[in-house]
Order: sequence, then C-alpha cells, then structure tokens
Amino acid sequence: MPKFEIEDKRKRAIKPLDQLSALKKMHLEVHLVNEGAKEKAPATVKDKKADIQPAPAPAAAQVWKYTDGSEIECKKNTVEIRFASKPSKEAIKKLEFSAFVPDSKSMVWQAARNQWTENQARQILGADRDLVATGKEKETATKQPQAPAMSKEQQLHKQALDDLGWDGLPVDYGKLIASPKKDGTIERPVSNLHDSMQDVQAIVKKYHKEVAKLAEKMDGKTVKDTARNIWQFLQPIKKGGQINYRKEPKGIEIFRTPSRAWKDRIKGIDCDCSAIFIASILKCLGYKRVNFVLAAFDSGLFSHIYVTVGGLPIDPLVKFGTEAQGITKKKSYPIV
Repeated sequence: MPKFEIEDKRKRAIKPLDQLSALKKMHLEVHLVNEGAKEKAPATVKDKKADIQPAPAPAAAQVWKYTDGSEIECKKNTVEIRFASKPSKEAIKKLEFSAFVPDSKSMVWQAARNQWTENQARQILGADRDLVATGKEKETATKQPQAPAMSKEQQLHKQALDDLGWDGLPVDYGKLIASPKKDGTIERPVSNLHDSMQDVQAIVKKYHKEVAKLAEKMDGKTVKDTARNIWQFLQPIKKGGQINYRKEPKGIEIFRTPSRAWKDRIKGIDCDCSAIFIASILKCLGYKRVNFVLAAFDSGLFSHIYVTVGGLPIDPLVKFGTEAQGITKKKSYPIV
C-alpha cells in the first residue's frame, strides 16, 4: 500500500465554493494513511523475558498467641492485632504511631505488613502479656525484638510524641526549668485587688528566669506562633499539654513561682499561677505590650486572670486566641 503524506489544507486560502470538496479530499487522504498504517508489518519486539525479575515470594503467614487470649496474625499483606480486652491508652498511642488502624470497637487493629509493624505489634502486646510459645517460638518468647531503623518521618513523629510525654506525663521539659527556691508559693486569704496584683508582678520580676531555657523552646516565628506554643504547653496533660488545671479553695489566694507551678503540674494550678507562668516566658523572650487582664462576670467581682501579648489573649481555659464568654468588665495591668 503506498504511503500518503497529509497536506494541511488549513494553510491554504480556500474559497467558499471549494470548502466542501476540500474537506472531502482531506478526509480521503487521512483515511488512506490510516489504512496504510494498519497494513504495516509489526515491528520486531525484543524478547524481554530475560529482563523480568521474578516477583519476591510472599512472606510466610505467622500467628502469635498470648496467654490472655490476644493474638497477632501476620497475613500476606497485613499485620492484624486482636485484643482480648480493650487496649490501654498507652497501647493505643503506640498503635496509632505505628500506623495501625482500628475497627469500630478498637479491638482489632491492622497495618500494612513490614518488619517495622511486625516488631511494633509484638512489642505492644508483649509489654504486659506472656506469649504462648511452642517449638522455635519458645526459644525467642522472652526476647524483645529490635525495631529496624526508622525513617526521617517516623523519627519526627516519635520526637513529637516524646515531647508531649509518651505515657501522658511530661518527660523532657523538667530539664529546662529551674528547681523551686524554698517553698516558691505565697498563700494567704483573699485581699484587695491592688495587693494581689503587686504580688503577681513581683513574682514575675524576680523569678521569670526560672523558665529562660523553656522560653527558647516556646519561641516561634511570629507572636501568634509563640502564643500558641505557650497556650498548648499550659493545656491539661490529658489534652496533650503539660500542666493540669485545678481551682483554688474559696477565700484563699495561692501564687506560685514558675518552678513551683511546674512542680505542682500534676495536681494542677489555678489561673493566676498559669498567668504568672505565661508572663514569665514572654518576659524571658523580651516581648513588649504584655499585660495581665482581670475579668469579671455576672457577679461583678474580678474572678479570672489571663495574659495578652500584643492584644492576643493567651488563656489556657478557653480556645486559643479567645476570651472566656460572659465577661462583663476587664482591667489590665502590665506584667511588671
């Protein structure tokens, strides 16, 4: 079959009366070329069998059974953990970190099968359970398998969990906060507002350097980033923060230095101690326009205190960047 070259008729100036015949001719030329292409001898195809690598054999299925009835089953492509009882919060944190996904009741967890997830599954169940071992497994039942090297992403993820406390409690930040000097508290019956604010300001002025190293960790690229870091740090431990909240007994004022507030972080501190802690960090970082804000509600009495930096509220008791609802009046004091 002869070859036909397609000539682009659009490049020519076509008179209106010749348009139909020109289009028909173009259609015929294209048709002939297409037909010619069909009758071409097929190109020689190189035999690629030699280049094809055999697929790796699937990993053998394995099942580990534990004395409480829990099981780990390593299938062809997945690792499945079946809990006999509801897993602990610590176990759930580790499962989520290891990319396991739960069923609706959180009793069965699955992840893509690889050496990392296999080892993690055995570490999680083996932490507080005995393995029902037979044969070769009996020899290795008491041995803790070593996890392979983590990827950069996994390392960053683990570091984030370590910073918050793997078991839900602060672990690293204590090294960045000075130990309390003497008692570190001022406790007395509720007095007048002026005297209370003088005590709060005096504590910040004298003891703010106790959190100087911690302040470096809290420092962000912008004022808002820094404020958010501090706000997150002052959240309760169960919400991923570091310091619990506890309301003070009626009729008593307790003002803590930053180091004492850290020491009492588990049993909890009130809003005035949180405000002192926040103001101390901001003072270490050299921020200006930092104020204590006293807030009153329906009773008209000032009963709450928080900090603002550049007008942005930092109040651990409410959503970041907001103020408590129902405030009827406010009064501001500089931190020093």
